Amino acid sequence: IARWSFNNGTLLYAKPDSERSETNIYLYRVGDSAPTLLDTFRYDTRYRSYVEVALGDNYAVWNERQEMERERTYGETIVCDLATGDTTEIALGYNVRDPLIVGDKLVVQTLPNGNGWTEVSEAQGGVASLPNALWIYDLTEKAWTYSADTNLAMLEGCITMERPIVMDD
Repeated sequence: IARWSFNNGTLLYAKPDSERSETNIYLYRVGDSAPTLLDTFRYDTRYRSYVEVALGDNYAVWNERQEMERERTYGETIVCDLATGDTTEIALGYNVRDPLIVGDKLVVQTLPNGNGWTEVSEAQGGVASLPNALWIYDLTEKAWTYSADTNLAMLEGCITMERPIVMDD
């Protein structure tokens, strides 16, 4: 799946190149002569591969993942500071999907089936999340600040949670 996101005259998009088994992530600002290549995701053609993108006022985020056997998913989630162009890997993207930027917050969801994800900063310790949860990452503080799963009272008894929808601030 190649996705795109548009915000304030800037387009973030993923463009597959099946001949090379890769997907390129580009940033294009209206008025620029050409798009800027931000990243290249190389994948194994034996498995399904996905790149999902989200664009905010100050940040771009992309999630690269590949579905392996028995519904296991591997990849990473990367944040790009649009002012500096610096990129940071914020999570090993095991089963992470649907990035959404709201202000300076990133919302992601873990798949209902799977083995969660691991924070890069704590990858050595193997700190993993629960599946079927929403996670909030503060892009300015550079930290995971909130999670909600089906143990939350209002979601109690849910087998799965649907994708997040943001109504307003």
